[in-house]
Amino acid sequence: MNKMGLLNKRFIVIMSGYTAVGKSTVAKKISKIPNTEIFHSAVIRKELGLTPKNKEDADKFFDYRNNLREEVDKKVYRKLAENAKIVLEKGKNVVLDAGYFFKWQRQLVYDLTKNLNPEIIILRVTCNDEDEIKRRLEERANKFEDSPLNETPSWNTYIATKLVTESLEGDSISKDISPIILEYDTLSKKAEIIQGDESSENVKNILNHLKSEGKIFAQDSSFKFFETDKENISRIIKNKIVIALDFDGVITNPHKIKAEYLKKINPHITEEKTSRKACLESGMKKEEYEKESIRAYTESPEKLPLEEGFIENFLKIRNKANIAIFILTSRYNEMLKHLEEYLKYHKIKIDGVINTQSENKLIGLKEINAKIFVEDVPSKLREILEKDNKILNECLFVLYRNVSNRKDKKPHEKIIEVKNWGELLKVIEKHLEYINL
Repeated sequence: MNKMGLLNKRFIVIMSGYTAVGKSTVAKKISKIPNTEIFHSAVIRKELGLTPKNKEDADKFFDYRNNLREEVDKKVYRKLAENAKIVLEKGKNVVLDAGYFFKWQRQLVYDLTKNLNPEIIILRVTCNDEDEIKRRLEERANKFEDSPLNETPSWNTYIATKLVTESLEGDSISKDISPIILEYDTLSKKAEIIQGDESSENVKNILNHLKSEGKIFAQDSSFKFFETDKENISRIIKNKIVIALDFDGVITNPHKIKAEYLKKINPHITEEKTSRKACLESGMKKEEYEKESIRAYTESPEKLPLEEGFIENFLKIRNKANIAIFILTSRYNEMLKHLEEYLKYHKIKIDGVINTQSENKLIGLKEINAKIFVEDVPSKLREILEKDNKILNECLFVLYRNVSNRKDKKPHEKIIEVKNWGELLKVIEKHLEYINL
C-alpha cells in the first residue's frame, strides 16, 4: 500500500444486512477509501422511477411477504452489478449499498465482474438491539421525505428481511473461490473476519476504516499521540470549557499549495476555487481531487504554512484558565501521523484529537461537550445541523472564512463568521465571558 492508501488490487464491497441496521452509514464510510465509488440501490430505484410515493406504499412494497418487489429488484440489482463492472474497468473500487438478501442478487455481481478479477468482499452489517432498530425506523418515518436513502420506515420491513435473508456462507464466485465475508456491528463497533484471507490489504484497509470511527487521542509531553478512551477524556474536560477546532483550513493554510497541485489537473484552478465543490463542478474527477488535496494537506511542516496570526492568538486562548482545546478532524487514517508531526514541529499543545474520519462531526462535539466549535467547511456545519440543530443552543458555531470559502453561504443565521485568528480570539473571549456569567 502506498502513502495514500491506494491499493493495486481492485475490490468490490457488497453490503448485506437487515433493514435499519446501518448499512448505508457504513457503506458511505468505506467509500471514503481513495479511488472508491459507491452506488445505492435506493438512488438507482429512484432514477428508474420505481420508488414508492409515500410511507404507506413503501411499507407494503418493502415487505417481502407482499411479493411486490421481484420485478423491481431484478432491474435494480442488475443495474448495481453493471455499475460495478463499469467502475472496475476504470481501475477503481466500488461499494454496492443494498440489502443483498438473496444469493441471486450477489450472483449477478460475481458473474458480471469475474473476468475483471476483483477481490469481492461481503460486509454483513448487524445491530443486535431491536429497540435501537425501532428507534431508527421511527426516525426514518419522521424524515421520510428528506432523504432518498430512507425508504424502509416500518417494523414490518425489518421483520420481513429477517425472514427471507439467505446465508452468505454458501456463496462461491467460481469453482475454487469464495467471497471474503466481514461482519460489523453498528452498536458495539466491532468488526471481524468471518471468512476469507486475513492478509488481504483491502480487508486490512476496510477494517481500519471501520475501527477508526470516533478514535480519540491525547498528546504526551513530547507531542506524541496515544490512543485514549472516553473515561480519560472525561477527566481532561472536567470543569473545563471545551473549544473544538478543525485542523485543515483553520489551523493550517493549505490553499496556495493545494492550488499548485490541482493546477496540474486543471490549469484554471486558483486558490479561491480549491474547494471540493468548486473542483468537482469544474469537471475534475473525484479521485484526482482527493489525491492532490491529500498531498497538500500532508505537505511537510516546513512547507505547509499556519494560518496567519495563529500562534500568537492560539497561545492567548491556550493560557486561559479552565480551557480545554481539542482538534476535531475528519482525516483519513493515513493522515494522522502527519497531524502528529505537524503539531510537534510547531510545538502546538492541545488536550486531545478526535478523528471522526467520514462520520458526522456531531459525534465528536457531543463526546467532548464542546462549547465552541470552529470549522471552515460550510457543508460540514450543515451536516451537523441537519442531524441536530438544537446543538446551537449548547455550542457556539464559528465559520472560519478563508480564501476558498469566501463566497459560500453561511448554513445558519446563528453561526458567527470570522476572517482571521485575531477576530476569532475576540469571539472566543466574548463567548467565554458569556458562559462565565
